[in-house]
Amino acid sequence: MKRISPSVLTGLFSEGSKKLPVLPPSGKRQAPLNMAFLGPVFAKGHVFEHDALHHLKTENLIANVQGQNAFERFFEYLSKDILRFYKQSYWLLASNKTLFFENLMEFLSQKLLSEDDKSMAREQQSPYLLQEQAVATDMLKSLRQPLTELIQSCNAKNSFDDRTFEEYSEMHVKPPAVQQMFQVIDEIQKCKRDYVIEDIDYLLPRFTFNINDTSVVCIPDGKCNYNGVPTVVEIKCPVSSHYSLERPKLWLKYFIQIAIELHVTETKQAIFMCWYEGVAKYIVFSDFLLGPLREAVFDFIGVLGAGEKTTLEKAYARVPGEMVLHVLRNLYTIFEILKITGGWKDQLHPATSDDDITTHRETVAPAVEAFLDKCAIKMAKPYGFQCRFEVPKAQVAEVHNELLRLIEETEIEAVQNLLNVAVGKLSTNFGPAESKLDSSKSMFRSFTLK
Repeated sequence: MKRISPSVLTGLFSEGSKKLPVLPPSGKRQAPLNMAFLGPVFAKGHVFEHDALHHLKTENLIANVQGQNAFERFFEYLSKDILRFYKQSYWLLASNKTLFFENLMEFLSQKLLSEDDKSMAREQQSPYLLQEQAVATDMLKSLRQPLTELIQSCNAKNSFDDRTFEEYSEMHVKPPAVQQMFQVIDEIQKCKRDYVIEDIDYLLPRFTFNINDTSVVCIPDGKCNYNGVPTVVEIKCPVSSHYSLERPKLWLKYFIQIAIELHVTETKQAIFMCWYEGVAKYIVFSDFLLGPLREAVFDFIGVLGAGEKTTLEKAYARVPGEMVLHVLRNLYTIFEILKITGGWKDQLHPATSDDDITTHRETVAPAVEAFLDKCAIKMAKPYGFQCRFEVPKAQVAEVHNELLRLIEETEIEAVQNLLNVAVGKLSTNFGPAESKLDSSKSMFRSFTLK
């Protein structure tokens, strides 16, 4: 793990139930997202985040509301994207520079514009995202003439190899194709700017900071001044109902994200805003409440990203259980305090004072420790998995003998247990009596590894 985002961290702590709002992460990879279903959900979220931010300003008379620059990601990955485009398309320069240029503009358009988002904005009768997309359209229009002139001066010599953009940028003498690439990137970078939509400045960048050798990247939804205090704003737009104290597993994990956002924006309090069907609910809290959680999360990131770059599952496996429990302790402490202070409210409200938070921490400590005991028991339990195998009747004896041989050879108790279960299933289903299992069907068994 060398680069991580708050959304990845919250995903690790997304398990739970009504009785245990947040459970220790299992380290398992989540099932692939169904983008056919989630595409409209994401588009609606983009539209509603704009609505919520403007509601915060106009209905609550909040001063100096700022939003995130929607094109920061485009510019962050611009160099790599243009390099990839050139590697795919350089050959067009020799025969048809016009076609090369039009493909480049289409490539940029796909990165900057979203027809799904615009369609959802029209459906929801929300003008803000449409205005934002108009900014991108103007950006593309302003690029046509300078990029046309640049492309006309390009040649078709392919000088690319497997070096990365960063390695190219460190070269004192750049191959011709790389020089062309740099010119295009420089011209597009000139369009990078903040923009205003109905009195809200969209200027928040993607913040990056390092913990040991891991880069943490995040961008808050908004920032403002509330009660004279610089305040970060995090907006969530659930699809079925408002968040509530009864279902904390849906939202408690996001305090990890907000704790990081307070750090990068150097703000002292946060507005956690739940926006559903044109109505807002709020939790306002101070950095004093989230400080211990952030320290625990930063320690967690330091271990998660230590060593060589690897998969999320393997990275999580090397995090000590005590460190996971420390994150959970601080998350659940926040939840217990919110149960005392009222949780989600219909109106903006002052953050709980530092003195009251200190008192509440002592009050909720027994409940928190009881929760951690349950988490520790869950973490100590072995993981189970489903296994399917097929054995034709004609090969039962051969497979049975091979399993017995493997049981004698292995010294790993968990493997022995698994193989013994398989032997038992063979005896049960293919014993002396008539077979209970048709040879065309599969055999299922749930194994538990310690």
